[in-house]
Amino acid sequence: MTSSLDGVPHRSVLLRPLTPCEPALAPARGRQANVPWPRGTEHRTVRPARRTGHDDVPAVLRVLLTTYLETLHRRRPASQLLGTIPVEAYERTRLRARKAAERNLRYRAGTVRCCWVSDDVLEAAVPVHEYAGHAHEPRRCTALAVRLERTAGRWHCTVFEVL
Repeated sequence: MTSSLDGVPHRSVLLRPLTPCEPALAPARGRQANVPWPRGTEHRTVRPARRTGHDDVPAVLRVLLTTYLETLHRRRPASQLLGTIPVEAYERTRLRARKAAERNLRYRAGTVRCCWVSDDVLEAAVPVHEYAGHAHEPRRCTALAVRLERTAGRWHCTVFEVL
């Protein structure tokens, strides 16, 4: 036993290191992130996403999706979609907008997921939540699949499917 400054005797305490509860971090190199090493695998680093320099594509996609949702809400005439999406998709959208107006439905788009097939082809998937009346919880959820192809410097929608 040893004595402390306040005169109360106490025992010496032996500190032992704790066993690791988290995996070791990968060493940082340059701008790469520190990520946990998966157990039993080699060292892997996270690299930034590939940038293609086509900054206008997300804007084109955003405008297309906004036009689609505004058409479903009857804030925009369906004829504005006629030249931008395939004719079959236009007919289905027009019918869906009419039914949505009759049933008092609202729609909200979720997070857009994009995939570059090549430098001139972009595919995207968007969840579309359907709300009835003033409800806060979605009544139904569908997905919208879009494929944009660039020809002669312009983007064209070749696939527009509600799944």
